[in-house]
This record gives sequence, structure tokens and C-alpha cells, in this order.
Amino acid sequence: MKFLLTEEQNYIQKATRDFTRGEFDDDQILDLIEKKCFPKKMFKNACKLDLIGLTYPETAGGQACEMMDNVLVIEELCRRDSTMGIALSTVDMGAELIARYGDKKMVKTWVSPVLKGKAVSALICPALGEEKSPVSYRKEGETLILNGEASFVMNAGIADYFILVADPEDEASTDKRIIAVVPKEIQCVNVNAAWDKLGLDMLAWHKVSFEDAKLPVANLILADSKGSDPVLELQQNNLLKISAMFLGIAQGAFDLALGYAKQREQFRRKIALFQGISQKIAQMYIRLQEGRAAVYNAARLYESGGIDLYDLIAVKLSAQSVAEFLTDEALQIHGGVGYMIEFPIEHFFRDVKCLRTLMGRKIFETDIISQKLIGNIK
Repeated sequence: MKFLLTEEQNYIQKATRDFTRGEFDDDQILDLIEKKCFPKKMFKNACKLDLIGLTYPETAGGQACEMMDNVLVIEELCRRDSTMGIALSTVDMGAELIARYGDKKMVKTWVSPVLKGKAVSALICPALGEEKSPVSYRKEGETLILNGEASFVMNAGIADYFILVADPEDEASTDKRIIAVVPKEIQCVNVNAAWDKLGLDMLAWHKVSFEDAKLPVANLILADSKGSDPVLELQQNNLLKISAMFLGIAQGAFDLALGYAKQREQFRRKIALFQGISQKIAQMYIRLQEGRAAVYNAARLYESGGIDLYDLIAVKLSAQSVAEFLTDEALQIHGGVGYMIEFPIEHFFRDVKCLRTLMGRKIFETDIISQKLIGNIK
């Protein structure tokens, strides 16, 4: 099924696809996975093609593209390889807020290095449905005192700074939730050793703790005069980006399964000719198109402000379900070899499980949807 894209979007999609086909080397990917290394060289190569920071304002060095364009890029990156794609899609988590709301000095200091492949950001914020951030603050003059602990922070070990969403330490205070840029090198910010985990082996998760860490008020990211809500914008952006990751993984799993089924022989026949396999492929295609229609439609509605947070959550959960279904079916089509690390479907399967764990708790997210739909009942 073809989806209507603009001429520019077709160009962006093709350019990203050509990049992944030309630059993503299977042996190199396997080596990075086994060594659990971040793909620094690939990050810089992606920046040279402006694939990072695509939606940032031009004043911040971005391309001022629409979210749909970014969805297409993330989908293609994760389609070619789930681990590499997610690694490249998460190098600038939260940095877009600096690009949109930061002053010129903040943009030059924190955004420009990311767009050149010379810096990585990490995000610390409450999960959807959680009322409080894991980190709190109190003000002492022109200084913020930060305390708290975040258990699973992606890229914390290689990040140059954190985008931090923090709540006031005193719950009775009239102070509001803040967003701040926290350089990793400031005192009393501790990054623990990386966790051993299942999947996403090019990315490390760390526990990050703040113990009376002092941060200048000048590092705050402030909303504009139009009454924008940076935290809501951050949540919406992340939901669409994660949806695109799941969609790309689903398409990649489908590509691998279809290619293997058309090549693998059993009883002197290609296994794609057996009805059991052909039915799986058909069902995978149906689910894939359902997921793509939902994600693309959400991306287009986002630009016009025509989609709410709970609908974006629904799209993300739908894309997650599609990715889980397709990677599982693709693994079954591969049979025993699908469990071997030399076959990429193995890490596609693991990465979906890992991504869903890191990117939000389903029970909290479904609570948001149900509360919106049911409303207040007396």
C-alpha cells in the first residue's frame, strides 16, 4: 500500500534509505552489538546528511521540517537495523526543547555540537502517568539545588548533558515544574555503571543521582510568551518518535522474514510456498499497514495541533503491538537460526522488548486513555 507523500518527503525517505543501505554494514553492526559500543562514526555520518535535528528551527541549525519528515527518517533507520536505528534516533533526546526555547548562547553551547555529531544529550523526566519527576529542586537565590535519582537513563554514560524535568521539593510550594540543561560534569551528579540488559546493545542505561547538585537559574528552559507547554511538547514528540521506531522495526522484521521465506528451501520447496508460512506473511503485512496508517496519520495531525496526548499514546501502543507481533512471527519463520546472533532478526526481537520497557509503562499509559474517555463519573 502506498501513502501519499510530498515530493520533499519522498526525497527524504529515499535519501535515508540509500544512507542505511550504503553505510550500515552487517559485520560492523554485529561487532558493535557484541562489544556494546555506541556507533560514533555512524552518528557523525548521519549528521552530515542532516538526518539528526531535522525538525529543529533553522535558527538553531535545523531543517525546520515537519514531524512527518522525521517519522520517515526514524522509520528507515530502524527498518535497516533496529539497534543502530534506535541508537541514532535517540542521540538528541530533549535537545529540541533547547533549539525551540533556548537563547542563542544555549543553542550554540548545547545544540550545535549535537548537530555536528560531537555531543549527545540524555533525558530525565517522569514517565507518562507518573505525577512526580524522580528529581526535585529548591531555589536558593539564583541557584537550583537538585536531589533525586533516575534509575534508567539512556545514553547517560556518553551524554554531555541532561535535559532534566524536575518538580519542586516542597509540594506546598507555589513553584512550578521546570526544565533545565544540566552539564554532566557539574559536582554532585553521579552516573553509575551501565546496567546489563536484554537488547539495545549499542545503548547503555545508567542510574543517575543528584545529591545537592547546584545549577544556575540561567540553565532553565523557559516557555515562550505564547503560552506553550514544553513538557507536553516533549511528551508528544517522544511518543511520535517512539512510534516511528516501532514501525521501522516492524517493517524491518517483515523484510527479513519475507526475504528468508523466499530463499529458504525445505522438502525441495521454498518455504514461502507452504500455506502456513504464506498465511503468516499475509497477516504480518495486514498488521504492518494498519500500524503505518495510524502513525502517519498521527504525524500529520500533530503538525496542525489536531491530535491529543491520549490519541498519541494509543498510536504508540498500537505501533508497539504491531512491532511485537511482527518480530515474533519473523522469528518463527526463521526457525532455529532466528535465535542465532548472526541473524539480525535475533536482535530485532530483543530490541522490541527492551524498547517497550524503557519507553513507558503500558498500565500508566492506558490509564491516561481510559480517564480521558470515561471522564468524571459521580
